[in-house]
Amino acid sequence: MSYAYLFKYIIIGDTGVGKSCLLLQFTDKRFQPVHDLTIGVEFGARMITIDNKSIKLQIWDTVCFLVSFFFGFFYIQKLVGLRD
Repeated sequence: MSYAYLFKYIIIGDTGVGKSCLLLQFTDKRFQPVHDLTIGVEFGARMITIDNKSIKLQIWDTVCFLVSFFFGFFYIQKLVGLRD
């Protein structure tokens, strides 16, 4: 499916705080209270339409940023903003 815009959101945080559960809720609209620990990177996407334009939203779920900084660098190209 084609899209007019692509937005990538990267979830960064400590282990076991719910990053993977947030990803699942965002992509599948369901909650899973227990999830296996993420190894490397998981990502999901969702399409939305605003003003008749298709927009693809991607969420990337990573392991602890400090541990995976060098691994994550390859995935975090063109990062615009960082929030804590």
